[in-house]
Amino acid sequence: MTSQGLIACMLVWILVLILGPNRPLWQLLLGTALAGLLVLTRVNLSPVLLATLAYIFWEHKKTAGGLCRIGRFS
Repeated sequence: MTSQGLIACMLVWILVLILGPNRPLWQLLLGTALAGLLVLTRVNLSPVLLATLAYIFWEHKKTAGGLCRIGRFS
């Protein structure tokens, strides 16, 4: 029950950091890291990480998406 408030806050910050065009790379990396922490907090929200990476690849092209993927999984 306590983690629901934490998850809501993390989801809002993920959206603030990654949504929109022309985001700096540090915001994309921080949003991806938060999505990774979100999965560690509640495992049933693992599709959020995949959706976050898919959105970054789609909106911010290959370079930013590749850096976020490498930074998260290495």
